[in-house]
Amino acid sequence: MHKSVLIVDDEPDILSMLLEHLADCGYDAYGAGNTAQAMDVLQAHDDINLLISDFRLNDGTNGMMVAEAALKKLPMIKVLFISGHPYEVWSAKNFKSLNAQLVSKPFRLEQLDASIHQLVGSAA
Repeated sequence: MHKSVLIVDDEPDILSMLLEHLADCGYDAYGAGNTAQAMDVLQAHDDINLLISDFRLNDGTNGMMVAEAALKKLPMIKVLFISGHPYEVWSAKNFKSLNAQLVSKPFRLEQLDASIHQLVGSAA
C-alpha cells in the first residue's frame, strides 16, 4: 500500500523542501501552509497515513489543533510534530495521548526520515 503524508508548515521554504523530499522518497505528499488548508486536504483525501505538522502556526492555531481534527476524521493517522520550540509540544496537554513523535527544528532530513519510518514504515 502506498503511503500518503500531509505536511503543515507556515514557512513556505520548509514546506516546499519537505514536500519535495518526501515525494522523492516515494510518498504521496500533500502540503498546507495553514490550518484551513490542512482541513481542506483532510476533507479531500481519506487515505493519509501521516500528519507532519509544525507546532506553532501563524494563523493563530497550532499543530495540536490540526492533529486532533485529523484524528477525528482518520483515527489511524500517525502524527509527527516539527518545532523549534519543543518544550511547547511536550507540555501540550494532549501530546502524550496522541502517541505522537517530535523532531526539533533545525533537523537533518535523516532524523525526519528515521521518525517517519518508525511511525509508518517505508513509502511503498
